[in-house]
Amino acid sequence: MSAAGNALRGVQLLHELDELRVTGVAERLGVARSTAHRVLAMLVAEGFAVQDRPKV
Repeated sequence: MSAAGNALRGVQLLHELDELRVTGVAERLGVARSTAHRVLAMLVAEGFAVQDRPKV
């Protein structure tokens, strides 16, 4: 799947699930965690998602 395809699937997953984690995105897209991280980072950078701060 192309980078654009992964991004669109990421948006779709966010819409369906309301909350995503890198591991879950990687599993659902069938990609490496590093690729899933890039997809999520791009969604945050473009304003399609908001990253929660880790709980301490």
